Amino acid sequence: MNLHKNEEYVVRQPVKFGHLNTSPTYQLTSCLDDLSTIIEKSVSTTMKLPASNFKHFNCILVVPDSMVKLHVRYMIGMLFKLGFKQIFCHVESVLSTYAMALPTAVVVDVGATKTSVCCIEEGIIIHKSIIRKHFGGDDMTLLLLRLL
Repeated sequence: MNLHKNEEYVVRQPVKFGHLNTSPTYQLTSCLDDLSTIIEKSVSTTMKLPASNFKHFNCILVVPDSMVKLHVRYMIGMLFKLGFKQIFCHVESVLSTYAMALPTAVVVDVGATKTSVCCIEEGIIIHKSIIRKHFGGDDMTLLLLRLL
């Protein structure tokens, strides 16, 4: 970010490593408020859908394999506060196998800040197979930049 040194900005990330980025200084309510603002602004800007029309639409919430259940509950509440009519919530690895029409698969998800591996059998996550690492595409880009 090219921010001027004299300007005071607070840069916060509501989602980090695939989870809500809560800490003693960044409470869950502040995190959800920021996430709500991001969702509302991005939908109204990108899709040209004003927030007053959310009541006519349904929402699909795709959560990571090892998401904290309490955070999922609060995110569902946040989406209902935004005004969505109905919400469907499911796990990302299972949805990816459904999208590929595969009953059994090993799902490897390389994100910007996290990498996760998960085994799915007949639409059910094998919980002992979940591997999650806190490095991803951003770290790979940095490594390639240093090698060059």
